[in-house]
Amino acid sequence: MVHKIQLKDGAKPRIVATRRIPVALRDKVKAALDELEAKGIIEKVNEPTEWINGLVTVQKPDGSVRLCLDPVFLNKYIQRQHYPF
Repeated sequence: MVHKIQLKDGAKPRIVATRRIPVALRDKVKAALDELEAKGIIEKVNEPTEWINGLVTVQKPDGSVRLCLDPVFLNKYIQRQHYPF
């Protein structure tokens, strides 16, 4: 299933500065991103993009990592869809 985010007219792209990932978590974050890419949940982008959102990483009690997107500026422009898509 592919879901494309629909934006409202007049959306102004934002590039948010990247957040540092603690050295102790870098390998786990890389592995988590590789797994999401292998499952087709995310895809690697090799060309410039207008929208860049922050990534928040949290270490779970079991030692794995949780990856969270922080779309603070993107949320203002998302055209909300009603279920079902």
